[in-house]
Amino acid sequence: MSKEKILVVEDEPLVGEEIREDLERLGYVVPKLLSTSDGIAEEVNRCQPDLILMDIRLEGSADGIDAAFRLKAEFDLPVIFLSAHSDQETLARAMLTAPSAYLLKPFNERELAANIAMALASFRKKPAASPPVRGSASLLACAPLLMALDEPAIILDPSGLAVCANKAALAIFGLVDFDDLRGEPLTRFIDMGTGNRKSSSPLPDAVRFAVAADGAVRQFTMRTKPLIGALDEDLGSLVLLDPFGEA
Repeated sequence: MSKEKILVVEDEPLVGEEIREDLERLGYVVPKLLSTSDGIAEEVNRCQPDLILMDIRLEGSADGIDAAFRLKAEFDLPVIFLSAHSDQETLARAMLTAPSAYLLKPFNERELAANIAMALASFRKKPAASPPVRGSASLLACAPLLMALDEPAIILDPSGLAVCANKAALAIFGLVDFDDLRGEPLTRFIDMGTGNRKSSSPLPDAVRFAVAADGAVRQFTMRTKPLIGALDEDLGSLVLLDPFGEA
């Protein structure tokens, strides 16, 4: 039976207790329940957890996302975010911490178990010399958060090439497999109406068109949000598509 330690940081004490019960039933050790962002680093130093379950909405000097930034700069630990919120701003900020997963409340024990197992397994496979994440981790680590968005969304690298996309975005282009989009500029699929762009800088809201694989011409507006790392480095951009029918 697994004996990994999981530190739980949850704003609602009753929810925290339910999570503790689930984790202990799954064979994990929960050394502490915290309800604010204050004192997290000290507790990590004391109990040396293998993973942190972090609520995003926290009282204290920082919310869960800011706390994760600080922890990943000091400790090399996987973090799974817990939240009832999936708004764009929250997800865009959370992406920059390269979390192992993003669980939307309410979630069940099976979802919790699967995400923890995958996070721990992925973390064990990291090279021993891998440096702590400081907000400039691979954008591929943002994929779990991208999937939490209901609207079509794509992440581009700083040169404007697709790094990952959710199913809603692939559907606009009539694609099933992301490999058909990976490493490609959006201009291959979308009529930007602004010429041949080579920058990932934000585009103004405007109607765009895409010809899907089935020949359908779909209309949408497109917004991009720059993804800036903790050291102000350009990580790329988050592209949000808002479809409104076929041309």
